[in-house]
Amino acid sequence: MKNSHIYRETHVTKTQSTRKSTILATSSTNRLDILDLNSILKASQTISSEINLSTLVSSLMKLMAENAGAEKGYLILEDNGELWLESSYGLANTEFARIRLSEYENIASSIVNYVINSKSSAVLDNAIEQSAHTDEYIKKQKPKSILCMPLLNRGAMSGILYLENNLITGAFTEQSLNLLNLLSSQAAISIQNARFYEHLKKVNQAYERFVPREFLQLLDKKSILDVELGQFIERQMTVLFCDIRDFTTLSEEMSPEENFKFINSFLRRMEPAISKNKGFIDKYIGDAIMALFSDRADDALLAAIEMRANLSAYNLHREKSNYHQIRIGIGINTGDLMLGTIGGSSRMDGTVISDSVNLAARIESLTKTFHTPILVSEYLVAKLQNKNQFYLREIDRVKVKGKEKPVTIYECFNCDKLEIIDKKLNSMENYNQGLSAFKSGNFSEALEFFNRCQKQSPEDPIPVIYINRCNKLLSNKKTERNNENYLYEDTIQTKKVLLVDDNSAILEFMAKMFSKNRYEIVLAETEKNAIFKYESFLPDIVLADLHLAEGSGYSLLQSIRRIADRYNKNPILILTTAEESVEPETAIKMGADLFFRKPIAFDELFEKLKNTNLG
Repeated sequence: MKNSHIYRETHVTKTQSTRKSTILATSSTNRLDILDLNSILKASQTISSEINLSTLVSSLMKLMAENAGAEKGYLILEDNGELWLESSYGLANTEFARIRLSEYENIASSIVNYVINSKSSAVLDNAIEQSAHTDEYIKKQKPKSILCMPLLNRGAMSGILYLENNLITGAFTEQSLNLLNLLSSQAAISIQNARFYEHLKKVNQAYERFVPREFLQLLDKKSILDVELGQFIERQMTVLFCDIRDFTTLSEEMSPEENFKFINSFLRRMEPAISKNKGFIDKYIGDAIMALFSDRADDALLAAIEMRANLSAYNLHREKSNYHQIRIGIGINTGDLMLGTIGGSSRMDGTVISDSVNLAARIESLTKTFHTPILVSEYLVAKLQNKNQFYLREIDRVKVKGKEKPVTIYECFNCDKLEIIDKKLNSMENYNQGLSAFKSGNFSEALEFFNRCQKQSPEDPIPVIYINRCNKLLSNKKTERNNENYLYEDTIQTKKVLLVDDNSAILEFMAKMFSKNRYEIVLAETEKNAIFKYESFLPDIVLADLHLAEGSGYSLLQSIRRIADRYNKNPILILTTAEESVEPETAIKMGADLFFRKPIAFDELFEKLKNTNLG
């Protein structure tokens, strides 16, 4: 290293257009101090071994300030064209926060500007006595010694070191300056390396948003650069599909920009539940999510339960903002699959190929049919390690589209309200006996058990579904079950009606009349139960009696209309009564679409429903 003279006399030059502060230091001695080589080596190793920029900046600040004998100091770095104070030293009782140099007043800015422009060090041995100097900070704070030097690497400035000592003048000796000069080059190189490392991390994080890190790990690749076309692995995993119900209807009411904002808002709330439970999102398919879980099947089910909880919070937010509430369906399956890369020479993508994936997607579509938010396959249930933490019950054995072999599906009802969970558990014995009788083809016996179950748990949609199925099979005089999936075929073709009356005989009679006309029937005897069932099934028609033992037909229809608006639905609301004093005009004003006096003229009713394309 070439030795240079250090001057310590301050000159101030003025011109008409600008003022330049040129600080030159001169040596007060010809003695060459002997540097502590051990300190240099130790300091150099400390600087060069750190790759994290934040840790490096903190270590560098402390190391250089202590070796120079400074009381106070700052390390200044450039970021996107602006200078920032990234770290500090010696600020008592205060926590330093990163701040722009232009916004910080407790520093001799003219000294820093000189170093920036000249790329050379500046030393003030006795800043207070240099009265010709006009820096506002120096005039106000009266520091005694100041050192400011650039951190250069091949002429490029990586940062600026600013140090002060307010106890003595001439604090920054020739020895300390030589030591800092030796360390400054290494510091500049280390800062550039750390910044490059930070950049690579950001690039990798950006890639992870398109190619999940877990995907690379499963392929046993450290970087996206290592992935080649056609590489794949085969292993058992759990696949989760989540989809927004009636998204097309919602989408039609929004602009393209609103659509994207809505989808991203929804996905942003679902993603944390997946990553928290050791899963990763393989792909977004419009408004749908496909996620993979490579460890336990339990993780996928826990994620689904948490996604439902997040949805409830999101719907509260949407309701306050006067947006339609949304519902989702989640289907989960466990099985063998192939995970790898497909594509061509210029474009490839990571994907999962397996019949297990298709089955998970089909199960998700069945959540609409069964009016339940989470359905899982028998294969997932068989792989659960801690089954007791989940509320599960068998729903049906179905033959989904694209598969010849029937599969048993289960409902997970952990996300139900506690009151409903208790009712489902209390009715489980009747439910299981009804399911067993139904499987055996004993539809009359099954109907009896499901009616009991319905009375125990009025809010439960599954007994309602089986009651409709039993009635349909009995009315068709079928003595055996010749199809593994009656429900999946039938409910797609039928409309749903909610019948509300506190007279069970009338309810039973109306149910038979609507059943003959191929309606799916939902029954309720109270206003509260009717509101719950409407929100569960979202039926196409609601027929309610004006006077209920617990509630009112008027208030019920008004509540249902509000719920329907939240879900962007438009059901036909029918009010009935035996009272002669109630006029049809009054019922219409109170929110009904149609009014019928008891006894109901069903031929006329079904004719009117036909005219609304619902008959």
